[in-house]
Amino acid sequence: MTPSLANSTAERSVRTINAGTRGTLFWVDSSEVGSPSLCRALESVGWEVRRFSLPFAALATLAARQDPHDTVILNVNLDGLLGIRFADELRSVGFPGKFIVLSADANPVVTLAFLERCADRILPQPVLASTLREAIEQLLEPDWVAYPEAR
Repeated sequence: MTPSLANSTAERSVRTINAGTRGTLFWVDSSEVGSPSLCRALESVGWEVRRFSLPFAALATLAARQDPHDTVILNVNLDGLLGIRFADELRSVGFPGKFIVLSADANPVVTLAFLERCADRILPQPVLASTLREAIEQLLEPDWVAYPEAR
């Protein structure tokens, strides 16, 4: 799918945002591969996307936020700070938002560690813009429960 999304999809996303469930998307990934086009696709349907290539800069910004509608999208293989450690540190300062983990690694140990610690959703890389958008919208539904069998 191209970064531009179908009109009906865009209208659905705008309705979701206007329903009061809008937070900011924080993209934390030390590599720039794939993220610019995905960020543009999300912005095209009304999301505010803030990108961080330095995990510690993201930690400082996110630690001050208390919006449960914020969503962090992070890459498993962050340079200098493993994704699990990043998520643990962010949760330890009380960040109430959601976590989407993007992973090109099919390692079941890493996947289980993310599920047990922080991940509300794990998506394989490369990920389609439509798949990512749908995952974000589902996470922000009031009655959504993240992988209840893993908690």
